[in-house]
Amino acid sequence: MKNLTKQEFNIRFLLAAQCFMPKVARQLIRECRDDIEMFGLDYAQRKWAKFVGI
Repeated sequence: MKNLTKQEFNIRFLLAAQCFMPKVARQLIRECRDDIEMFGLDYAQRKWAKFVGI
């Protein structure tokens, strides 16, 4: 798995979230943001790796 900067990770996550309806996308974004705040960027990247394609 490639380690991304927070900006790169956010861009990939937002691009992947566009495939969902707005309500679902907002929930996914909230959950990812909470993961970053509570557990750090490394944890969030490992958890969401398949979703963002890394």
